[in-house]
Amino acid sequence: MEICPDLEVGSLFSDYVLNTYIEDDSLFPPILWAQVPLLNPRTTNGAESFHRTYNGQFYSTHPPTHAVISVLKETQTQTVAIINSIENNITKTMASKDYNRIVSTINLYKEFEQNKDIIRYLKLTGNKYLGKKY
Repeated sequence: MEICPDLEVGSLFSDYVLNTYIEDDSLFPPILWAQVPLLNPRTTNGAESFHRTYNGQFYSTHPPTHAVISVLKETQTQTVAIINSIENNITKTMASKDYNRIVSTINLYKEFEQNKDIIRYLKLTGNKYLGKKY
C-alpha cells in the first residue's frame, strides 16, 4: 500500500484491516458493519453505539447482578424518555461544529459512491474522527 509507512508490522496490520474489513470482497465488508453516513452523530452502527454506552456503565468485567439490573433499569428509563421526546417532536439541536463535520462526511461519502476510491474516502474522513484528547 502506497500510503502505509514502510514498516513491516505496519504493513501487515494495514493489509489485515484492508483485507478483512474495507475491501468489497473482504471477510467482513463495510456493508455488514457500517451504514451510509447520516446526520446521526457518534457512530454509523447502532449496536456499537448501544454497547459502548452500556459497557461504559461498569467498572469491572464481571459486575454484581444488582449493578447490571440497575443499569438496565436506567437504560430503559432513558429509552422511554427518548421515545417520548420523539413522539412529542422535541429535538435537541446539534452543535454547529458537529453538524458541519457530519455534512462534510456525507458529501465525501457521496463522492465515494461515484468514484469508488475507498482509500481517498478514508484519508479525508479519518482525521475528522480522532476522538477526544485528555
